[in-house]
Amino acid sequence: MKQFLKSLMVASATAIAILTVSSPAKAAVVTWNLDDVIFNDGGTASGSFQYDADNQRIGNFNIAVGSGSQLFGGTWVVPGFFGSSNGNSFALSNPAFNRFFQLSFVSPLTNAGGTINLETDIGNGQFASFDATCGNANCTVPSSTGRVVTAGSVTTEEVPEPLTIMGTVLAGGMGIAIKKKRAKKNIESA
Repeated sequence: MKQFLKSLMVASATAIAILTVSSPAKAAVVTWNLDDVIFNDGGTASGSFQYDADNQRIGNFNIAVGSGSQLFGGTWVVPGFFGSSNGNSFALSNPAFNRFFQLSFVSPLTNAGGTINLETDIGNGQFASFDATCGNANCTVPSSTGRVVTAGSVTTEEVPEPLTIMGTVLAGGMGIAIKKKRAKKNIESA
């Protein structure tokens, strides 16, 4: 019976250890940070936004664009979530500010985190990521006056799942308990 319990404990510890291999959390909302975003006129963009891939919602923008030779700088602070997004791109517009800002990604945003490069040139004189003045009074389209993103990415840190952490602690605790039991058995048999 003791041998059976010992084997059961070892098998359980092994199974838990195998199941607790760390993987990124699948959080509902992920904060993405702009990283090394550079425009063709020397301006830059920095800041963050949040994306929920499960519900395809984007929001909580806090993005600063620095002045360059073609456009002056400014800040986009848009709290809350609005509209839907498939994670391939987003656009912000403000008629009062006379500004249209768009970022597109080489692969869709996810809840897993990591690094995703910005899409820059989609060919035929079309640009995927840019900062421009408004093309009409409602600012629903960009004008041809602006600057394009030449480099940059969005990043977020991968976070271990709470279940993974709990499983690792449990597996470690079982290992310590087995080691103590063996040490006690060795002392008694000596």
